[in-house]
Amino acid sequence: KFEQDIVFNPKSEKSYLYLSKIFKAQEKKELEEKNLKTVILLNPKNEEATYNLAQLKLKESDYERSKDLVNKLLIFCKDFCEKSKDLKIEIEKSLKK
Repeated sequence: KFEQDIVFNPKSEKSYLYLSKIFKAQEKKELEEKNLKTVILLNPKNEEATYNLAQLKLKESDYERSKDLVNKLLIFCKDFCEKSKDLKIEIEKSLKK
């Protein structure tokens, strides 16, 4: 249904976000990342997509990209501030290893 919605409404930020969650559950990281990047392209201040992409990058050991995403998120966060701060600490610990 989300893919159908995108056909009729290609700027449906929520459809891309929900698709990314589905692909995360299916462990299809490339498709998850593609949809998260699309959400961020449509709305650079989407906190959930930015946070989820930062988490994905951390799991892929791309610490610098994850850190960059979290730092951007901390600038505009409203709902994900605490989670973002915790993720930033996790990234910094990973960088020290």
